[in-house]
Amino acid sequence: MLFFSNKMSSRLRDFLSPQRFIHTLTVYLTTSCKICHTNLKTLSICHDCSQCAAINPQHCKLCLSELANQSDILCGDCLRSTPKWSSIVALSAYRPPISTLIQRFKYEQNPILLSWIWQNRQWFIEALQECDAIAPVPTDDCTLKSRQHDHCYRIAHLISVITDKPLVCVLARSGEQRLTTLNRRQRRSIVKKQYQKTGYTSGRICLIDDVVTTGATVARCTELLLAAGADSVNVVCLCRTPSR
Repeated sequence: MLFFSNKMSSRLRDFLSPQRFIHTLTVYLTTSCKICHTNLKTLSICHDCSQCAAINPQHCKLCLSELANQSDILCGDCLRSTPKWSSIVALSAYRPPISTLIQRFKYEQNPILLSWIWQNRQWFIEALQECDAIAPVPTDDCTLKSRQHDHCYRIAHLISVITDKPLVCVLARSGEQRLTTLNRRQRRSIVKKQYQKTGYTSGRICLIDDVVTTGATVARCTELLLAAGADSVNVVCLCRTPSR
């Protein structure tokens, strides 16, 4: 049985508001690349712009972090501690122009990112083929108030529409501390306090996040989903941050 939070219905109404629908529809109906403005017939973002942020093929098979040695299969972190998720996949590396689309969607509610997700809908259908339901990484109330939308929920909702998989909202986040300037160890300590489970679920859950950097957030959310009753957790993210 799948359980949903009380916030879901209000967020769904916000996602489907007429103003947002018209704005998004306008983006879908335009006939040029939203990044380089090349004339297009059907796509929203041209092939060249999409390939600019292609993921490095030489990456860890468990966490997608880049590997310096081509003969390696796993990174040092995964060799020391195996992640609890069953698999993790990313559509793109977190670099321009896709990273710009994500930032503009987060802070300006610019819907071009949603157009890019829709353009790559077949990738999501295949990535979520073995999953029963979708769970977005939660956003804290302070961020919701300042941004006026839950960007990760909106991404997950569109993927839910594309794949015909139900949304499961059984996670919550508290606290206002940002993670962008923290290292892996600091992030792990913070996310353990910030994220909690608020309900129960079952089956094979797909955890949706916009960007995976150190993996601390999705690792914590995976633990909570398994504790909430999920049989397994697969992580699907839009982007993986390249190693620095």
